[in-house]
Amino acid sequence: MKKLILILLAVPAGAAGWGRADTAWEAAFFAVHAADWGTTLDIQCEEYQENNPLLSKCPSRGEVNRYFAFTGAAHAAVAYALPNPYRRIWQVSWIAVQVDQYASNWRAGVRFNF
Repeated sequence: MKKLILILLAVPAGAAGWGRADTAWEAAFFAVHAADWGTTLDIQCEEYQENNPLLSKCPSRGEVNRYFAFTGAAHAAVAYALPNPYRRIWQVSWIAVQVDQYASNWRAGVRFNF
């Protein structure tokens, strides 16, 4: 409970410290997020299955689009709310996750398709 209270108290401090570097890191996140989005849209269920537990094994285009639109917006909101150095940790960690997911899709033969 103490951690939740500290996080809630830190939220207003986050936006005040937003700078160009934060924008650049968030843009990098969105680039790899979009790449993962595009490859997820290309999954052919006869050959591959989605491994994200928040999506079905064979998600529809609508399900994929809703998921990635929501998670992209949520990522930006959290990044905006967090003060540094937590913001940078959040951004870099999720960039790494997205790169790993994109690479996994690419190795499986799934290509970028919007």
